[in-house]
Amino acid sequence: MNKLPDGWEEKYIEEVFEIRKNYTNARKDLDNNSNISYLHYGDIHKYYQHKLDCKNISLPKISENKLSKDINKLELVKNGDLIVVDVSEDYKGICSSVEVKNLSYKLVSVLHTLLLRDKGNYFADGYKGYIFYKNNVHKECCKVATGISVYGINRENLRKIKIPIPPLDEQKRIASALSKIDAYL
Repeated sequence: MNKLPDGWEEKYIEEVFEIRKNYTNARKDLDNNSNISYLHYGDIHKYYQHKLDCKNISLPKISENKLSKDINKLELVKNGDLIVVDVSEDYKGICSSVEVKNLSYKLVSVLHTLLLRDKGNYFADGYKGYIFYKNNVHKECCKVATGISVYGINRENLRKIKIPIPPLDEQKRIASALSKIDAYL
C-alpha cells in the first residue's frame, strides 16, 4: 500500500470488524407475510451502492422458521453494519457493499453476503460504505478472489485484507463529500 497521510492507520479487516453470521436462504424461502426483511447479494449488485437507507425502501420478507430453529438467536443486521457481497460475475462487483442506516425493523443478510460489524468506534457513520470501493482495497479483494466465471471471496481471505483508516473527523468529511457526489449522480 502507498504511504498513508499523517494520522491515518492501516489495519486488517479482522482487527476492526467482526464478521457476523449470515444466512444461506435463497429467494424460494421468501414469505411476504413475515416481519423479517431479507437482503440478498443480487439486490446489492442491482439496486444499492455504498449505503442502504432503510427508511424509504421495502425489502422482501422471509419467515423466521426458515432462518433458525431458535428464534431468539437470530443474527439481525443493525444500524451501521456493513454488508459485503462475497460473489460476483466480474471483478468490478467483488466486495460491493452497503452500510445500513435508518433501520427500524428486523433485517437479515443472506446468500453470498458477509455481515461486518465495527468492533469499536473505528469508523464514522456513512464512511464504511465506501471502504471496499477504494482502488487499493478493491485491488486486494480481486487478488484473493477465486473462480473462473464467477468470482468469490471467503471470510478468511477477507479478514486478511488491509484497509486504510483515516481519523474519525476526516472520515466524516470524506463520507459527507462522497454522499453529496452520490446524490448528484
